[in-house]
Amino acid sequence: MKKKPQPKETISNEFIESARQRLKDGKALDRKLPCGGRVHIDRQLPFLVLYRRPVGREDPETDLLVRGEASYLVTSGDRKCHQQLSALVEGIAEVLAECFGAFLLLEIWTAPDAKTNGTRRAQFRIVRPKQGRLSLTAEALEVALDEIKIKGEFSDAETIVGPKNYPPGMRPLLAKERAAELSCRILGLEVAPVFRDASTGEPFPLVRRALHKGISRAIKRTVFEFTRRQTSHRPPHYEALGRQSLVKAVWSIDRDLAHISNAFDFLLQVTPVNVDEAWAGFRRGRFEVEPDFSSRPLKLDPSLEKRKLFQIPIERIADPTLAQLFRDQQTEIDRKLTMLGDRGTPRFLYGSMQVFGGVDASLLALAYEILNRVPPRSRDESLRGAVDAKEFARRAEAELEYYRGQHPDIRSQVEVRSDVTGLMVSRGNLLVSASTKIPASRVDALIAHEIGTHIVTYVNGRAQPFHQ
Repeated sequence: MKKKPQPKETISNEFIESARQRLKDGKALDRKLPCGGRVHIDRQLPFLVLYRRPVGREDPETDLLVRGEASYLVTSGDRKCHQQLSALVEGIAEVLAECFGAFLLLEIWTAPDAKTNGTRRAQFRIVRPKQGRLSLTAEALEVALDEIKIKGEFSDAETIVGPKNYPPGMRPLLAKERAAELSCRILGLEVAPVFRDASTGEPFPLVRRALHKGISRAIKRTVFEFTRRQTSHRPPHYEALGRQSLVKAVWSIDRDLAHISNAFDFLLQVTPVNVDEAWAGFRRGRFEVEPDFSSRPLKLDPSLEKRKLFQIPIERIADPTLAQLFRDQQTEIDRKLTMLGDRGTPRFLYGSMQVFGGVDASLLALAYEILNRVPPRSRDESLRGAVDAKEFARRAEAELEYYRGQHPDIRSQVEVRSDVTGLMVSRGNLLVSASTKIPASRVDALIAHEIGTHIVTYVNGRAQPFHQ
C-alpha cells in the first residue's frame, strides 16, 4: 500500500514565486499553507491581516477573527516556518506596495487569558512604531475599536508606541529596514480573549461573533484611512475593502435556506379561508364573540423543517456580515415555521410581532386620528360604480402584459380565488378575492402598488444570483 504524501512543513520558493505572480497579474490568491494555515487575497489590495498561532499554548478560535477579511494570512508561529513565512510576506508586500505606493501589514494576537480578569469588556492594545506615518492610521483603529459593544459594554482600546509590534515570543516577519525599503507599514493589535473562558478555554460563540464583526469593521475603517492618506488606491467607502469573491459554501447555504423557505407559502398558510363567513358571524354576535377562523391544512411538519433548517452549517461562512445575514434569515424562517404551528392560538400574535415587529405609539395614534376624521363611508369609498374582482383582474393582467413586453421571462399570473381576502401577492402571483369590490378611483393606484411594487420586486429578486 502506498503511503500518502506528507504535507510539506515549510513554504517552498516555488509557492512564493507563484503567489507573487498571481498578485502581479491581478488574480486572486487562495492557497492552503503548511501547519493548517491559509493565505487569501481577494484581489490586489494594499493590506494584509496576519495571525500566527502561538507554539506551546492553546489559542482556540483566534484565527476566526481574521478569516473572512479580503486579505488575510493564518499560519503557525513555529520557528522552523519563520524564514519562509517571512519570505512570503515580503513577496506579497513588495508586489502590492509597488501597485499602490505603500502597504499595511496588521498582525493580530491574543493577550494571555489571565489578563482578562473575568471581564467581558473587549480590550485592545494597538502597537505602532515611534517613527513612520502610522499615527493617524492607529488613531482610526483605536476609535473604531472603541465603538465595539459586547453585552452592553463598550470596548476599551489604547495605543502604545514601541518596537515590538508583533506577538510576544515570536520574531518580526520583516526587519524594520526592509519594511521601510518596501514602504510597508506595520501595526500590531493585541486582543483580550474575552470570547472564551479564561480557566477552561471553552469558547463563547456569541461573544466571538460580536467581536469578530466589530474587529472586521474596524479593520476596514483603518485600511480606508491608510489608503486615503498613503496609497494611490481610492475606494469609495470602507465597506468596499471587504471580500468580493464568495466560497462555494455560501452558494450552498443560500440554496438550502431558499429550499426550506420555498417549501411553504407563508402568506397563504396564515390567511384564513373563511373570512367572509367569520365576519358575518362576528356581526351577528354584535361584535362580542371572537370570530372563528379556519386555516388551510399544513402540507409539512414545522418541526421536521426546523431540523433541516438548523443542520445548515452557516458557521462555515467566514465573512461576519454575510454570516449574520444568513443567520437572520435562518431565524426568520424558524419563527415563521413556529407561527404556522401556532395558528389559531394566542401564541400566533407574539410570533408575528417577532417577525414583523409591533405597532408603535405614534402609528397607533395616527390610526385613531384617521378613524375619527374620515367618515365611515366617504364618497370616494362608495361602492357605486365599483370594479368587481374579474374586472380588476383583467386590468391587472393588462398591466402585467406591459411588464412582460420589457421582460418576457415574467411568469407571474393574476388569479381570482375564493379562499383569500382582498388582494395579495404570493410567490409572484397576484391573488384577488372573488368577493372583492374596489372603488374605481383606487384601481390604478392598487395595480401600481401590487404589480409595480410587489411583483416587480419579486421578479427582480428572482433574477439575482442569491436565491434568498
